[in-house]
Amino acid sequence: MRIRLNRLILTTGALLCLTAAPIAQTNPLGSMEVQAAELPYSIYWETQADGSWKYKLNTGGYASGWIQDEVDKNWYYMDESATMQSGVYKSNGKYYLLSELHDGHYGHMVKNGEVYQGITISASTNADDEGALTDSTLSALRDAGVNVDNVPDISGSQHRDRFKFCVNSKN
Repeated sequence: MRIRLNRLILTTGALLCLTAAPIAQTNPLGSMEVQAAELPYSIYWETQADGSWKYKLNTGGYASGWIQDEVDKNWYYMDESATMQSGVYKSNGKYYLLSELHDGHYGHMVKNGEVYQGITISASTNADDEGALTDSTLSALRDAGVNVDNVPDISGSQHRDRFKFCVNSKN
C-alpha cells in the first residue's frame, strides 16, 4: 500500500511539473524553440481572501471604475471598494452586462456577438458606448432569468485605460 501511495505521489508531482513547464517545439531547422505559456489575463489581478478580485496598480493601491485589461483587452468595472463586479449595470441610461460565468474572464463586459447563456448578444460597437445592450438583448436576458430591471446605476463612470493613469487609486 505504501509503495502504491509513493508512486501516486511521484506521478502526480511529475504531471504537475509537466503542466507548469514551458511549451517546447522543434522547428524545421532542427533547433528547439521554447515558449512560455501565456496568461489569458493581466498579472495585476489579485484574488482576495473572500474570493473577490482586485486590479493592482503599478503606483500602489487598486483600480476603481472602468478598467481595460492590457492582456485580454476586455473591460471590467471595479466598484468604489476596488472590487470587480458582475451582472447588469446601468450607466447613462444604457445597460451593460458584466459576465457572471467563471470561464477565465469572469466580470468582463460582454460585447456584441458574444454568446452568453445561449443568447447571442446584440450591443453597441460605437467607441463611446461599446457594449451597451440593445432592447432585444435585454428582453432575451430577462426571459433567461437575468436581472436587468433593478440594477445598480453607475452613471458618471468612464471607461478608463490603465496606461493613461486616470484610474482611481484605492488601498
